[in-house]
Amino acid sequence: MIAARFALCDPNDGKLYNVFMKLNSYLTLIGINKYICNDELSIADIAFFTNIGELKSGVFDDIPIGFIEQFPAIEALYIKVGTHPKIAKRYVNETEGLLFKAFKVTP
Repeated sequence: MIAARFALCDPNDGKLYNVFMKLNSYLTLIGINKYICNDELSIADIAFFTNIGELKSGVFDDIPIGFIEQFPAIEALYIKVGTHPKIAKRYVNETEGLLFKAFKVTP
């Protein structure tokens, strides 16, 4: 099982790696000044933020914690959403645990 999860992240032929490369390319194409669907925060951005936050926090066994850092456009959107005032307000008092690790973003 561990080997299979690591294989997903392999830059040579990992399926998860390939999906994130495509997502990173899409986000690069639409530009850093936009959110996923348009110029304003939407439910798509919040879903993106929560899923990426969980990946970054190590919730998923055997997915390397630094995996997302290979994808600069994904990382940039994660930070943009996480520092949006309405999102940041939710996590301002988190100092430990999963919510802190996954969702408290400091630019």
